Amino acid sequence: MEQKKCDNLLDYFNDKLVGREKEEFEAHLNQCPECQEELAEWQELTADLPYLSEEVEPPLGMKERILFNVTSDKKDGTAVDHDKPINQKNKSAETVSVSPIRRKRPRTWITGLLAAGLLLSLGTNAYLFIENDKNEQAIEEPINKTFKTVQLASEETKSTGVASMVQDDQTMKLVVHTNNMTQVQGTETYQVWLIEGDKKFRAGTFTPDENGNGAVVFPVTFPGEHNWDAVAISHEPTPDSKQPKGTIVMASEL
Repeated sequence: MEQKKCDNLLDYFNDKLVGREKEEFEAHLNQCPECQEELAEWQELTADLPYLSEEVEPPLGMKERILFNVTSDKKDGTAVDHDKPINQKNKSAETVSVSPIRRKRPRTWITGLLAAGLLLSLGTNAYLFIENDKNEQAIEEPINKTFKTVQLASEETKSTGVASMVQDDQTMKLVVHTNNMTQVQGTETYQVWLIEGDKKFRAGTFTPDENGNGAVVFPVTFPGEHNWDAVAISHEPTPDSKQPKGTIVMASEL
């Protein structure tokens, strides 16, 4: 590739070459694959530029500042009088000179954009793969096993409830849900008890909501082996009772 001729590619692309100079470069272009390739890249890159930008209203005063800078005298900064006749003889001397622009090859940053797009695509695929793997793991989680469910009822009130023994991730849990419970006052609470023989093990504390509904999920992790006989709920004066002090309001055998 003849470097001197190739240096005219940018001027040719910007339609700055005329006459014999343009004809000579076009003859060179027909014989230079590298200039042909680079010209094609520039044309491809700039083909859609007119459609990529949106019309934006310029900031207030910007137009006046630009016109002032364009028409001002470079020496003293005074503006040129547009009403003053222009000396036709010196008109050509007023032509604005354009500093030569060093030609840059677009291949480097094009490659960078392609690499960035590839990394973004790979990152998106990795994220989707991880999320899909999480969903599959969630589906494969072991299903909780319910060993026993009993109805809780009170002979003195309309309160009802359900108690279930559930195996959850190697831990046995007692799940209790109640309805129509009498509202508590002050420090009063309801406490759930697991009963084995004459021993009572505290298994959760709750207060009902405004509709009388309450619930407890209690991990049954008492040391040793146990064979539970019953589950009961008592109405306690304080939430820190180690053994039932109040009235048993609901109970059922297990």
